[in-house]
Amino acid sequence: ISDWKAGLEQAVRYKQYANEVYVALSAEYVSKVDRQQFKDLNIGLMSVSSGKLKISIRAKKQPVEKLDIQYFIADRFLKQLGLTE
Repeated sequence: ISDWKAGLEQAVRYKQYANEVYVALSAEYVSKVDRQQFKDLNIGLMSVSSGKLKISIRAKKQPVEKLDIQYFIADRFLKQLGLTE
């Protein structure tokens, strides 16, 4: 991803049902990011280059706002993996 603002907006939405949220960007775009916005929103930032991943800003775990959605998503994921009925 190169559009860090769109990634940040999406990450804000995901925070409702995730304990930690990260935006992954191509390493060449990480220097263009407003790092303070990520820190203020407690959203992690990682860069990807040649198959390598580097965490630039670590997100802190926090309680989920919408636990029912988190359970629903986890259930669908496990069903797709064939781990539940």
